[in-house]
Amino acid sequence: MGMAGVLTLLSAAAAVSASVSLPLSPPRLPEGVNDLAVAQVEQLGVLAKYGYGKRDIGLRSWGYGYTVQVQVGTPPQAFNVMPDTGSFDFWLIGTCDNATECGSASVYHTAASSTFHPTDLAFQAGPYADGGMQRGMWGYDHVRLGQQTVNVSIGVSNETLNWRLAMDGIMGFGRGSTTIDTALWWMSAAADWTEPQFGMHLGRTPGGIGTSQTAAAGDLTLGGVNHALFTGDIEYVPLLKGSQSIHWEVSMRAVVDGFNLGAALPALIDSGTTLVIGPASYVAAFYANLPTHAVSIGGGQYVYKAAPLNTGLNFGGATYMLDDDDMCRVRGSREWYAAQGIELPEDGEWCLGGVTGQGSLKNAGNVDTGAAPMRELDHWIVGNTFMKNVYCVFRADPPAVGFAQLTPEANKKYPQTPSVGRVPVSTGVSVSGAGQRAGQRPAAWLGLVPALGLGLVPALLG
Repeated sequence: MGMAGVLTLLSAAAAVSASVSLPLSPPRLPEGVNDLAVAQVEQLGVLAKYGYGKRDIGLRSWGYGYTVQVQVGTPPQAFNVMPDTGSFDFWLIGTCDNATECGSASVYHTAASSTFHPTDLAFQAGPYADGGMQRGMWGYDHVRLGQQTVNVSIGVSNETLNWRLAMDGIMGFGRGSTTIDTALWWMSAAADWTEPQFGMHLGRTPGGIGTSQTAAAGDLTLGGVNHALFTGDIEYVPLLKGSQSIHWEVSMRAVVDGFNLGAALPALIDSGTTLVIGPASYVAAFYANLPTHAVSIGGGQYVYKAAPLNTGLNFGGATYMLDDDDMCRVRGSREWYAAQGIELPEDGEWCLGGVTGQGSLKNAGNVDTGAAPMRELDHWIVGNTFMKNVYCVFRADPPAVGFAQLTPEANKKYPQTPSVGRVPVSTGVSVSGAGQRAGQRPAAWLGLVPALGLGLVPALLG
């Protein structure tokens, strides 16, 4: 199909002009996989998405994320896909001949849709650090988003390797494209939005990550924002490269105890990861300044002794606080961590930190092969560890990312379901500190940070 036909298709579907709010389902894990194992390997998958690392390591894609249900084709087929501001494409699995490769994903039956139109354009997502890959062809079909229906480009994977995510596909909301021949799917939809922006609320879940929950755990609003979920004004931060930005990239500083750590760096706001990932030296300074004992366990990851923290991220001069329980990816006793192969220096409750580092002051070997040095990140990747604490708005024109303080109801927390070796989090309501100004940490902090080696943490999957 030529581009003239594609452009005709893009205007063919019916659409509404009002904003559309869609409920998000909470993250969940495939059966038999614990959240510590996922937390330890997820960093590699996120970095691979941005071109770091290689594919020849023996890991599987056991990540997790928030999902939204969409209807595709005529008659409609339902899929639970992850809205990912760090990816560009909307893709689904079109063929699954091996359940060990495709997992539990639903298959998109293009032949059953009267509105599907194939193209001769090749589609590929990956290869990723774990060997995962999706490869097939591009097509166009009707996608129903709440009350809006739009005809958009869809990658149809007919060769899927190592897809173990508990979802049916990816709905990329990035600003770039993997091919010059297909339009961004969401920009096609945005032509009919009331406002050129979408809002996202990533809520916390009863029982914690990995529990079976059917209730909504967030909200995705297309063509506007959901005013019921935030208070005060939305503080917009312009994209660093303006309309030329291919990522939702803004300037940011990490904050501990009211002090900014180091210079401002670019930060990519990415709903497709739970982590906050930054340069190894900055992350080392972050943990060195915590009011508690922190231990590097390699691979840019840290375990710290549970204690009240005062951490946040600063965008445009305003600091938004990180909730202590969101910072604590996996909570357990010293004995429990020892049983997982992680030795800690003293008794008490410990947390695997949600802020991780990439690269090394010693220019250590690549995490996958040890053969080639892995350069230090020159930016941050900011995921759900932070995004749970604010209402996020992604504005296409003028290009910017906005943050607002959540309402107490939207920001509430739940106790986690107790399990062996786990410590339940506290209950209560935490309100983010939007608008708080932070001082500047003296530049001498960089000289006080010990050089870190970069090693692969055992996956602990067997």
